[in-house]
Amino acid sequence: MARNKKQEIAQLRRELAGERLVPLTRLAGDSGTDDGERRHQLVWQNFRIKDCTTANAMVLGTEHPDFIEGFDAAAANTVELFETMELVPAGAAGVPLDRLASVHGHYFGSGFEKTVGKKLRQFCIERFEYDDRMRRVKASNKVIAAIRKVEARDLIQEERDAAKKAKFDALQGFFSPDAQRSGRWFEYDDRMRRVKASNKVIAAIRKVEARDLIQEERDAAKKAKFDALQDYLPVKPPPFALAAPQVAFDQEHRPRYATTKMTPDELEERPMSAKGLGKGDYF
Repeated sequence: MARNKKQEIAQLRRELAGERLVPLTRLAGDSGTDDGERRHQLVWQNFRIKDCTTANAMVLGTEHPDFIEGFDAAAANTVELFETMELVPAGAAGVPLDRLASVHGHYFGSGFEKTVGKKLRQFCIERFEYDDRMRRVKASNKVIAAIRKVEARDLIQEERDAAKKAKFDALQGFFSPDAQRSGRWFEYDDRMRRVKASNKVIAAIRKVEARDLIQEERDAAKKAKFDALQDYLPVKPPPFALAAPQVAFDQEHRPRYATTKMTPDELEERPMSAKGLGKGDYF
């Protein structure tokens, strides 16, 4: 009998070789049969199971970084089993030691000391908080606080989702078929529960985008053409530049006075007025 058990354990390990995670139901088969129940118990006793009490329980394969087997795997499975099934729901009240022994025997199918390698009382003292007088076990305050924190976060997320759904339901009238026919901005798919912009709005946006792209191309072509002609255009002096100096002598050129901006001939032709003459000029 012992030899057959060793062979079955070796077969299970071969199935875990080269794998990271293997579903418990695939590895152990149907737990409703005697053979399937025995394989389940062997997996519990010898290999680490993640989320061991859920329908999505996964067995760690040899390629998983947390792969363990033997007593270490059985101890880790026991801690998760006790916390999720008994200790956390019980809270500060705790669970009788005999109750934990019964739960362990149901899943592991063997004695506690034979499976884990130490007595149940010693194991509970090391891993949990144990009341020797009352013979009751409870999870540590740190574990309970962490689990309560996760539960609170889940509750907050549920409330946010509910508020979001309520807000969405309140807008159903806006996205109704009547609102679509009246020329609203959105279209609502009742079957898919999805909202999209109306075709009219999308067409208008696409038209604006196309017009902007065409204008950008025109501006780019105009700039490229202007840059290509820069080498052929004469350089214009700035508007504040002085006039070019006279190099060749011109005898007809008459200088202009800085004050009147007039030549001497223009001053001689200017009519004289009595304004500004002194009193003695007339006598």
